Amino acid sequence: MFPPLMSFDVQTLLVAVALATMLSAVTRILLWRTHPGIPGLGHWAGASVLGTVALLMIAMRNVVPEWLALSLAQMLIAMGFIILWDGFRRFVGRAPLSRPILMVLIVFAIGLIVASNVLQSLSFRTSSNALWVALLSAMVAQELLSAARPREVAMRVSGWLYAISAALFFVRSFAVATSDATVDPWSPDGQTPLMLLWWLCFTMGATLGMVLMASERLQKELDHQASHDPLTGALNRRALLMFAEKELARCRRNGQPLSVLMMDLDHFKAINDHFGHQGGDEFLCRFVSSSQRVLRTEDVFCRFGGEEFLALLPGITSEQALLVAERIRSAYRSEMENITTISLPFNATVSIGISQYRPEEEIDDVILRADTALYQAKANGRNRCELMEFCGAE
Repeated sequence: MFPPLMSFDVQTLLVAVALATMLSAVTRILLWRTHPGIPGLGHWAGASVLGTVALLMIAMRNVVPEWLALSLAQMLIAMGFIILWDGFRRFVGRAPLSRPILMVLIVFAIGLIVASNVLQSLSFRTSSNALWVALLSAMVAQELLSAARPREVAMRVSGWLYAISAALFFVRSFAVATSDATVDPWSPDGQTPLMLLWWLCFTMGATLGMVLMASERLQKELDHQASHDPLTGALNRRALLMFAEKELARCRRNGQPLSVLMMDLDHFKAINDHFGHQGGDEFLCRFVSSSQRVLRTEDVFCRFGGEEFLALLPGITSEQALLVAERIRSAYRSEMENITTISLPFNATVSIGISQYRPEEEIDDVILRADTALYQAKANGRNRCELMEFCGAE
């Protein structure tokens, strides 16, 4: 014979959930203090603190008037979920909740609390509170699932966790609202113990998800810093060589052409002397911006060093690459003419060398020939594009 199902003491469960929420609050506060630059973490911590106080208020319903304890708890839970939703919006890069939306949410929450006290109905309070939690949990789930990228596993799992929680609280709200019997939320044999057990697991799971999401964000930033030039945002040489090996392998496999552009800003020392290093940095960033508007999505563009830049053009012959190089040169010259209104003793232009991959070459060989073409462009007067022919002696 199997033993009868165990009955749970609601008061004990409330204390356990409050302690778990308090531990989560401490974890989220430490996470926020450790990484204050990540948006939304402070909101997560604040929401967890409000949730802890709310659960303690519910647990103290026999110490203070029950209507007061439950009303304060309901308000704290409502505010906590508003702050939580706003924090997730900030974390995924969306705009914070606007003031009108915040006012509507606050007024709606206060209206539910007032109605609960006027009706003096625990059933209505329980149902409306569950509905509120369900609605805002669904909004958080939507934010996370819509923003999650393929490699952001923690964000996607957290989104589904909030979606499951939203579904459970919708069912809870509907079940209480449509029940003919008087609901006793403190009964050890009712739905309350099961919802508290779920909330205990959910709180720990959500906090773990937040920690992992912050770790994903930090890893993403580290990967970006490792592969991109911090000034211009273009790829760095290390990342370029990794992409180049992949493109070269694809070129060999499919027999498609691959061209390289080696670019160097003309008179860059004079630019630095005339405008200072900050002005020189501005010219570099302007060149990157104007070049990326010309290049395709599949092209690989990097800062090769100093004022030198390199672009890989998959599927492009050297003759086609020459046209691309001319567009880059013209785009940069136009950009400089638009921002430089004073007369300069030098021309803010770019010289470009072009080469195309030859069978059995390595990427260093293609880059070396593009660099040779670049020196020819410099020697021939700058502000020009020179093509190292695909065939012919060098």
